[in-house]
Amino acid sequence: MTVEFEIRVADVVPPEILAEMPEVALSAQPGGTLLTGNAVDQAAFHGVINRIRGHGLQLIEIRRRPDLDDLRRTEDP
Repeated sequence: MTVEFEIRVADVVPPEILAEMPEVALSAQPGGTLLTGNAVDQAAFHGVINRIRGHGLQLIEIRRRPDLDDLRRTEDP
């Protein structure tokens, strides 16, 4: 099961940190950076979070994006 995620940090993410996480895309936001991506499972997702924290970046928000199966279940009568 793939985990789609959004992680918002208060800082600018240096390129060397982003190079460690090829599965993550980055977009500049007012007051920080939004990282989005897919992880193959919960362990990979926690690995991304641990890398960010290990580099001292301040986490603002972590969200798991709903997958298509979750959306279909909520739309079914």
